[in-house]
Amino acid sequence: MNIINLGGILKGRELASFIAKIIKDKKGRDIQIVNIKNIAVFTDYFVVSTVEVAEHGEAVMDEIWKKLKFENNLIPFVEQDKTSEWIVLDYGDVMVHIMTEEKREFYRIEELWSNEDKSAAK
Repeated sequence: MNIINLGGILKGRELASFIAKIIKDKKGRDIQIVNIKNIAVFTDYFVVSTVEVAEHGEAVMDEIWKKLKFENNLIPFVEQDKTSEWIVLDYGDVMVHIMTEEKREFYRIEELWSNEDKSAAK
């Protein structure tokens, strides 16, 4: 699963790290990059982060969208619940989960996929 941009191919861990930096710059917290490529066929990495409130999550989503669309020509599939407390951006190799603390604690998706490497984003 490669996503092609005008400057070349931005994929996998490189794309996940780029997204994690955007989230960090927008004050997202507890950012984790979870490598699931050996146990999943639908993506290689999750980038999971916590935001304070739904509006913060929307701002983070908008910034990721803007940076990847206008600077890298990448457009994700977007899914979110009615309250925007859990937003998913699907970039093929990387799925981004932006969640409020309540949703993240309830669903614990890092634990569901803990058979693989998990690292804090730098």
